[in-house]
Amino acid sequence: MRTDLDFSRPYALYSIWVRGLLLAGLALIAWVWWCGARLDVQIKQASARMISQQIQPKSTSIDNAVDTQIAAAIRTQQSLNTPWLSMTAELEQVKSRHPNVRLLSVTPNPAKAEIVLVGEAKQFADITHFFDDLKKHPKFGDAILQRQHLIDPESVRPVYSFNATVLWADLQKRIAAARGAD
Repeated sequence: MRTDLDFSRPYALYSIWVRGLLLAGLALIAWVWWCGARLDVQIKQASARMISQQIQPKSTSIDNAVDTQIAAAIRTQQSLNTPWLSMTAELEQVKSRHPNVRLLSVTPNPAKAEIVLVGEAKQFADITHFFDDLKKHPKFGDAILQRQHLIDPESVRPVYSFNATVLWADLQKRIAAARGAD
């Protein structure tokens, strides 16, 4: 009696299923890798766009403020035809003798050969001494107090705010000479 033992048949059926599952798993792994590679490319492109947008002139407000101040200083120096650093150095020399006076704004007006000052002082006497020194300085002409007012008079330490015009003597001489040459 002969027994036919055929063990390959059921295993062949399992073998097809196993091969199918392995192939499906391999396809799934390939698809996940492909999606990950696409996602990586998209992330790199997005970061490159962000970097390029940051390099473009869309700078921060601080950068804009610095650029504006530099451009204003260059325009001022060119329009005055007077060294801006020399003028501010002379103004700072006078200001250094008056520690209770604080200048908040220095704006040149080249058409009128004047400098517009906005500042604060602890006492009105500090303002008058500051203007007396400005008038005595050889580089400045007349110093005219345009407006002053007391900030928060009920405070323990009131502050005087002032606006003034200081004539720039060197520029006045150049304008007068230019008008005389015409």
